[in-house]
Amino acid sequence: MEKPHLISCRHSPGFTLVEIMIVAAIIGILAALALPSFQKARINSQNSAFKNDLRIIEGAINAYILDKKGYPADVNEKIIPPELAPYLKNMDWSKPTPIGGYWDYDYNWGMTCGIGVLGASRTAAEMAELGNFVQFGGQYILVIVP
Repeated sequence: MEKPHLISCRHSPGFTLVEIMIVAAIIGILAALALPSFQKARINSQNSAFKNDLRIIEGAINAYILDKKGYPADVNEKIIPPELAPYLKNMDWSKPTPIGGYWDYDYNWGMTCGIGVLGASRTAAEMAELGNFVQFGGQYILVIVP
């Protein structure tokens, strides 16, 4: 009787270093291609949220002017004018805006009233795309009521 021959295979389950390096390189290339798209989408999202906030604030100021026949008093940046608080119930002006920086309501500074953004992380050209912002004293101001 003949003994059966055992075939031994020394193949271990796993990946070789070369295979892992190829996969890592492919993932790196895909990430490098996708990163600019993600950054652009993030900026577009921030810009949309900022524009929406501007519309809400502008509407609140106009509603206040119609109701009270006057303008809210000017206060420091990061502080919502107390008279506007009932019109802007869901806004916290102490937190940064969607584009960075802080809100600032301005009244009677040569143009009747406007909303300022102090310390925004956008250039003057980018702010111009977001609205008719005027650069004034280190901040960008959008005139609400001329």
